[in-house]
Amino acid sequence: MDDMDLKEDRIDPSDVTPEVSVADTVPDAVPELEAPAPELADATSVEAEDAAAEAPEAPAVDLGDTPPEAPELVAVGDAIADAVAELAASAEPAPVADEPAQAHVSRVGSWFKLAFLVTFVVLSLGAVVGDYVALAYVPRGVTLLGHDVSNFSASALRAAIDRNVTTPAMLPLSVLGDGKSWQLDPRGIVTVDVDAMVAQAYAPAHKVTMVARLWSRITGAPLRADVDPVYSVDSASLQRWVTDTAATIERPAVDAKRTLVKYTIKITPEVMGATVNETAALEVLSSALIAEESLTMASRVASLPIDFVTPKVTKAKFKKAIVVSLSQCKVYLYDGAKLVKTYRCAPGQPAWPTPRGDFVIVRKQANAPWINPGSTWAASMPHIIPGGPGNPMGDRKIGINWPGIFLHGIPASEYSSIGTHASHGCMRMMPSSIHDLYPRVKIGDPVYIRS
Repeated sequence: MDDMDLKEDRIDPSDVTPEVSVADTVPDAVPELEAPAPELADATSVEAEDAAAEAPEAPAVDLGDTPPEAPELVAVGDAIADAVAELAASAEPAPVADEPAQAHVSRVGSWFKLAFLVTFVVLSLGAVVGDYVALAYVPRGVTLLGHDVSNFSASALRAAIDRNVTTPAMLPLSVLGDGKSWQLDPRGIVTVDVDAMVAQAYAPAHKVTMVARLWSRITGAPLRADVDPVYSVDSASLQRWVTDTAATIERPAVDAKRTLVKYTIKITPEVMGATVNETAALEVLSSALIAEESLTMASRVASLPIDFVTPKVTKAKFKKAIVVSLSQCKVYLYDGAKLVKTYRCAPGQPAWPTPRGDFVIVRKQANAPWINPGSTWAASMPHIIPGGPGNPMGDRKIGINWPGIFLHGIPASEYSSIGTHASHGCMRMMPSSIHDLYPRVKIGDPVYIRS
C-alpha cells in the first residue's frame, strides 16, 4: 500500500507540460506594442523645445516718439499664453489605453498641434510687434494742409508742422487803417499747439482695432484724415495792441473853414472824426492771425474796423464868394478857393465910406426903380427914378445885409468914376461887369469887404 502511494506521487518529467509565458505565445513577426509612455513624452518635449529654440526671436525695435497701445498688446500676449498652456496640457501623455495604437496616434496629433501653435505664436508675435512699431508712425492717408505726411515719425511730423504752420504763422501781419499801416508781430500773441496737431495725425490709427491697422498696412487702404492747424490767441496781449494803436487814430470831427488872407480866400479842409471799434478789431485781427489761407501767402494784411464821423461843414460847402478891395478898387469873385474873375469898381468917398466887414447877399434886383434915400447929396434928385439904363444904379444891383449898400451898375455919365473912390457908400461897377457878376452869385453868398 505504501509503495503504491509513493509510485503515484512521482511525476515523470516527460509527462509534465511546460509553462508558457504570454510573450512566448506571440509570434516573432508581431512587434511589441508596449507603449513606452515616459520615453515618448520625453521625445515630444525635446522636439517642442527644439522647435521653440529654432523660432526666431522678435527683433528689438525703436518705438519712436509716440507710445503704442500697451494695454491691447498685453491683452493679446495674455490670450496667446493661455492658448499655449491649454494645448501643451493636451499634449501630455495619457495613461496606456486598452488599445495602445490609438494612444500613439493621439500623441502624434498633439505634437502637430503644438508645432502649429508655435508657428501661430511666432506669426502672431510678429504681427503684434509690427503693429507696435507701426503705431509710432503716422498712418497712411493723413495730410497736413494738403501735404502727405503718411509714415512720418513724430519728430518728422513736428518738423513739417514747424515748416508749414508755425513759421508762416509768426510772420508779421500788416494792419491798415485811416491811410496808415502798422506791423503786428504775432510772437507773444499767437501760440501753435503742435501737440494737438500731432494727436490729430495719430488719431486715425488709435481709433481703429489692431486688425483694421494690419489690414490697412497689407492692402494699402488709407486711414484718411487732414490735420487742421490748432492755435491759441492771447486776447489780453492783442487787446493792448489794439488799444495802443487806436490812440493814434481816434479824433473828433473838425469842420472845414474858409478864411481870408488879405484879398485871397483860403479853405482849410474838414477833418473826419475817427473811432476804432475795438471789439470788432479784436475779432478781425484774431481771425487774420490764425487764418489757414494766410499760411500760404507771401504777406498777410488786415484792416482795422474804423467808424468815421463826417463833420457838419465840409470843403464842398464853400461855393461862390465876393471879395472887395477898397484900396485897389476891385471886386474879386471866388469859387471855393479858386479866383474866377476880377472886376473894377468905384467904392465910397471918404465922406461916405463903404462899410468894411463880412457880409452876405440878401437881395438881387433887375430894373428896379431908384428911391431917393433922403440924404443931403440926393436932396435935388427926384423921389423915384424908374429902372433902366438911366437909373443911378443901372439895371442890376446886388444888395448886402447893410442898409442901402449895393454892388450896382451905373449910367454912362458915371463911367469915368470907375477906379476911384466916388460913390456914396456903394460899389459902382460897369454895366458889363455887373451883368457878368449878377447871375454867378446867389442870395446867401458871402461878401468880404476889406480896406
